Amino acid sequence: MSASVEGAVPKAVWNAAAIDAYLMRLAYAVQGQLGAYWSDICAAADRLSAGDAERRSIWDSILRASPQYVESVLISGDPVARPLRAIFPFFAIFPRDVREAHLRATVLAGPLRDIYVPRWADDAPPGGFVDNLVEHVLAALNTGTPTMRQNFTEFVVRGAEAKWLISADFCLHDETRPNDVFAFTVFPSDRDFVTMQTEIAAVFPKDAKRVRNITPQMIAFLRSPRRFHFAFVVNRDRQFIPDVATARQAIDTTISMYENMKDAADQQGTIERTRRLRQLANANSFNCNLFQDMILLAAFGGIVATLLQLEGRAELIAFMPDRDDMTTSYGAIAYPTFADNAHAFSQRRKVPAAKIALGIPGPRNDGRKGTYLDEVIRIPDYIASGVSGTDLSQLRPISLHQKAADLVGKAFIDSSNVAVIGVNASMTNMSANRLIISSSPPQES
Repeated sequence: MSASVEGAVPKAVWNAAAIDAYLMRLAYAVQGQLGAYWSDICAAADRLSAGDAERRSIWDSILRASPQYVESVLISGDPVARPLRAIFPFFAIFPRDVREAHLRATVLAGPLRDIYVPRWADDAPPGGFVDNLVEHVLAALNTGTPTMRQNFTEFVVRGAEAKWLISADFCLHDETRPNDVFAFTVFPSDRDFVTMQTEIAAVFPKDAKRVRNITPQMIAFLRSPRRFHFAFVVNRDRQFIPDVATARQAIDTTISMYENMKDAADQQGTIERTRRLRQLANANSFNCNLFQDMILLAAFGGIVATLLQLEGRAELIAFMPDRDDMTTSYGAIAYPTFADNAHAFSQRRKVPAAKIALGIPGPRNDGRKGTYLDEVIRIPDYIASGVSGTDLSQLRPISLHQKAADLVGKAFIDSSNVAVIGVNASMTNMSANRLIISSSPPQES
């Protein structure tokens, strides 16, 4: 990497893709401001490249360059620069007010203002149930030392990927277990899908309920920094959609919101799906408890996708949940609702929305039974199994099943890549707390 290219970035690179990269990375410097923060950036990159020879080599070459050169590479959009852009976590270093002040003075004041001002028009997210849920969960992820948000940022930057996969599984309404859990695992797409399936199957040949013992290889796989896991523990008495009338009103409000958006013409597919859901809700047999769970699945999944978009240059996110009533009922609306949430949550936080791919379970192409998603879903299955089978309300976690005890006591304890969030989801009392599972008695933060 040469240090000979310096100075301002040519105007030719200021297209929409380049500005998106700018918003997501430390391309802070059309005005040369990157140099003012160079020591902070060096410290962050040193920490994030420790123990990685390839990334260390890239970073050493950057140190031989100049801040001006780094600025030009970060916003160039050149695929060759992707490893460099991945080292710089824009959102991990600068607070939002600093980012906003600079962007308003540069990009939003320039010729592309008309493209980007609409995404900045509303600084405060609406105060609906889902928006409040997002704010509470993000706040919970920012608690503790270190915060799970910080751990997730390091995971994303370490992965240096633009494409990600989120798999999901759930353990709900099982009276033999103390908790209802929505579990998600984030994978970087740095391997082809068949290789990923093979790696998982070698360690997890069966679902959690069908294995007798948790092996050391399973523990090592779950603790590996190559993947990140979320477990949302939701109160059993949740009743934010207590009856059909409330469900109908919520759907009507959603339709009205879409119809009054500035880009309503582009939202016609979403509007039509929601109208079909409204027609189904006309039946008195409409299952409100199931509808609640569908809302939570799409919201929690949307939060995980939003974190990927906040912390990295996520260009594509594939969502692959287990097949369940939540994903198949009411026209399988949970899938597009997840996609809508991933887009809306990121847009309200002024970051570019990634493209969304939806993994709907289909037959395998290797002649075996099951679906092609079985292996990737198996990882959050083990996360959900461990957390759902453990009483986290006690001074020490009490696992009611030996497999859960092994998972919680070995894979989750003192882990930097398992975020366990307790959520109280009700219309009158919304809260979220990080549950810290450590070698000392667990506590809420």
